Amino acid sequence: MNFTPRMIGEAENTLRALMARYLTGTGLTYHTWVLLNATATGGGQADRRPLTAIAVNGLKIDEAAVDAAFATLADSGLVTVTADHIRLTDAGSRLHQRVNATMGPTSAGLLRDLPDDDLAAAARVLTTITARANGILAAGVDG
Repeated sequence: MNFTPRMIGEAENTLRALMARYLTGTGLTYHTWVLLNATATGGGQADRRPLTAIAVNGLKIDEAAVDAAFATLADSGLVTVTADHIRLTDAGSRLHQRVNATMGPTSAGLLRDLPDDDLAAAARVLTTITARANGILAAGVDG
């Protein structure tokens, strides 16, 4: 079996489709979930600038899309947004806990029986591929 960019894309698309199942009925999109989750895992609050930079780099969306996602979360009463901070509301915390509890068994099942060495190798490979792709994007040139 050859490891190809297509394999990475197929895995990402499949995982996003799986995540969409857990977001059905929540009013969240993948992007709003990522921001809500990052805020929740950061202790319920996050500095806006670093979180925006993480979203721009990781999700490959522009700052306007991040701002729109923050606005959607705020309009839904899931976070409060200031110029400098994002804070989870009680409703946001409850929704985050509910989605995590629902998808927890599936997440565990995806990793079940995979040896730690294989997971570590996959993490190293994906981290390297991401860094190289980011370098190509930043340089604006191919290869």
